[in-house]
Amino acid sequence: MKKIKFPKFDKRHLFAVVVLLLSCSIYAQENPLRHYIKGGVGPFFDKQSHNKETGLSLSLGYGLAYRLNSQWSIGTGLTLREEMLSPFNSKDGGGDEAFTFLDLPLTLQNHLPVGKQGMITFTLGPVFTFCIGNDQYVNSPDNPIVELRGKDMLKTFDLGIQPAITYETNHLQLGIEGNIGLLNVGENYGLPLGKHRISSLRATIGYCF
Repeated sequence: MKKIKFPKFDKRHLFAVVVLLLSCSIYAQENPLRHYIKGGVGPFFDKQSHNKETGLSLSLGYGLAYRLNSQWSIGTGLTLREEMLSPFNSKDGGGDEAFTFLDLPLTLQNHLPVGKQGMITFTLGPVFTFCIGNDQYVNSPDNPIVELRGKDMLKTFDLGIQPAITYETNHLQLGIEGNIGLLNVGENYGLPLGKHRISSLRATIGYCF
């Protein structure tokens, strides 16, 4: 039976392994790209022509930031956001509308170090929002117009501003994030149905890597 010969491992191999590990460590520290996954919960507001509806906002998203220097970054990502009147009651006695949005932000981030490992980040920029889960009009005593049955309540696109403040330490992120809709997204179909401007505010938690 032949003996298995293992390759010799001398000092040169050990030196090569150490250099490789150090190179990987330096690259990880200098890599300008930062990824994060975060979720959020908070209130959402539907500002209409004559009143304001209040509901629940839930979000889950992926973010990507490019580090320009130690103080500034530019960021983007994709966030799935669910806005619903339930469990809050509608002030005008209407139904419990629910909408699903996909957010694409383009932000500028300012970083301030806190202690040895902490960092506070201020974020601001435009957000492009697409309504991918619309609610429909129904007939009711408050809305007897037959032509609206089954038609979408909101338009597909909205443009807004996304401000945020985040504290990060040891890859953990805690923050507050908002979506401020700038456009009237109500589908009126040539009828005096009023305006809809959608905004929300959420407490967020995330992991950065």
